[in-house]
Amino acid sequence: VMGRIIHDSAVRLVSAIDQSPSQVQHSLQETVVDLFVTGLASLREARYELSRPERLILLRADAAIRANLQDPDFDRSALAASLGISLRRLSELYHSDGRSVSSEIRAQRLDRIAADLTDSRYARQSIGEIAYRWGIKSQQSLARMFKERFGTSPRDYRTRN
Repeated sequence: VMGRIIHDSAVRLVSAIDQSPSQVQHSLQETVVDLFVTGLASLREARYELSRPERLILLRADAAIRANLQDPDFDRSALAASLGISLRRLSELYHSDGRSVSSEIRAQRLDRIAADLTDSRYARQSIGEIAYRWGIKSQQSLARMFKERFGTSPRDYRTRN
């Protein structure tokens, strides 16, 4: 029941955004992203102080990362530009949260790759194809980063899981 309500609401919101004047569309899109990020954060029992502007920027940044993982050119500079803040300010915000921007982008990409490696729907796709879909072009970089994060190669990870 709850899933149907959320689905119907999301469809209506997207439809309303599409029918809005172009000057308003960007603000509405940001508001919807913030709404969903806040809702998803509550599912993970995370405690976010949304009254703090810094926290809101971090939530929007995390959502933007998730939305752009498939773009191999999406990096910390692109993220800062999409949020309308300087790279230095973005780095400061992540640092205050105990993270780095580049590490967060890399970790989310690797997590998606790992999930796809164990998903039977992608069993016929090569590791390189999966990595490329999540924004990693280099097989050598993938092997090194994957082993650092998961302690094994992508091929062994796929075989064991």
